[in-house]
Amino acid sequence: MAELTALRAADDAQREAEQRVAQLTAELEKAKEDLRAVTAGAHPSPAVAAAAAPAPVRPGLGSGRTRQELAAIRTWARAHGYRVADAGMIRKAVLKAYDAAQQAPAAKAS
Repeated sequence: MAELTALRAADDAQREAEQRVAQLTAELEKAKEDLRAVTAGAHPSPAVAAAAAPAPVRPGLGSGRTRQELAAIRTWARAHGYRVADAGMIRKAVLKAYDAAQQAPAAKAS
């Protein structure tokens, strides 16, 4: 019985994590849409403009990416089977894979 309870708890935790990833992915897609609108010259509302502004990068971050970009990379990496920590540096192999995946849709659109 204890084993069944533990399995159920693990399934619930996984389901919650998957829902959170789906929510964050939807938020990321919305942010990308807003960014495309700004880039295309549309005039977003002040709230959208403020949300689209990148956070400053702290000196010493090796990747030169914003916190939002690093969070998006972590979300993408987990969704694609990579193991990444919640904080700290992201391995170069993961960064390269993320960059390649982001360039692939752009190449298809051309």
